[in-house]
Amino acid sequence: MTGPAENLRSQAEHLSGPLPPLLLAAQRLAASLALGFHGRRRPGRGEAFWQYRPYQWGDPSRSIDWRQSARSDDIFVRETEWSVAASLWFWVDNAPSMNWRSSKDLPTKAERAALLTLSLALLASKAGEQVTLAGMGNAPSAHESNIVRMARTLTAPDRIEGQIQHIPEHAEVILFSDFEVPPEEIETLLAQLTERKVRATLVQISDPAEERFPYQGHVTFTAPDGHLSAKVKDSAALRPAYRKFRKAHKTAIGEMAARRGWLLHNHRTDHPASTALLALHAGLTAPPG
Repeated sequence: MTGPAENLRSQAEHLSGPLPPLLLAAQRLAASLALGFHGRRRPGRGEAFWQYRPYQWGDPSRSIDWRQSARSDDIFVRETEWSVAASLWFWVDNAPSMNWRSSKDLPTKAERAALLTLSLALLASKAGEQVTLAGMGNAPSAHESNIVRMARTLTAPDRIEGQIQHIPEHAEVILFSDFEVPPEEIETLLAQLTERKVRATLVQISDPAEERFPYQGHVTFTAPDGHLSAKVKDSAALRPAYRKFRKAHKTAIGEMAARRGWLLHNHRTDHPASTALLALHAGLTAPPG
């Protein structure tokens, strides 16, 4: 017979599940970088001071800062900071290939995508921005409980991949994937985002073996879903052609992003997650253009 204490512990263990390791890792990673999203501030309606700029024809006279103007021969306008919180959406690929890793000492591509997603969401939410995960079914929010829901969704074994239709028009979205599909499928995905007039950042996550192709001798290659396999007697002989093909594939993805004015980041799972987080932060806080 179980008592209240045993029931409470059972409920707590069920509630926490795989959540603490991911959430704690994301908190440590975000805290170690001590980054803010101040670069995403912009002028607009609000009360906080933003910047001074020269007066332009059509500016209301009440916006002129006469004290600042008296210090020079020019007239300056005092701008305030836009006070509406921005929203940041995350889309994480749940294709079978994302669960692959070449070594037990490395995270899977899905695990690295989850860590980067949650770390960046923590940084953004602490700055007051609203974040969410496509497919989670929740509106963007900066509340701590939303981060917990994101972590729970990212670690769920039966996580449903978010549909592009879940992402609103003119949103900002970060896509995590290995993009191990034909270029035409990637183009279709990006075209759907283009129709929604979003600002997107692509993050291609790769295992080091996918980049180097270090195999020698007889090797049996099996598709991530286990349905297809091929036996190769001299795998090293395939290395030059494989590397050429992979380089062309990555170049094609980069060109698809560049045509839309979007950024593409390449990240390997044997590299520090902090390196990718720094690059993503720099890209997000840079002015659009």
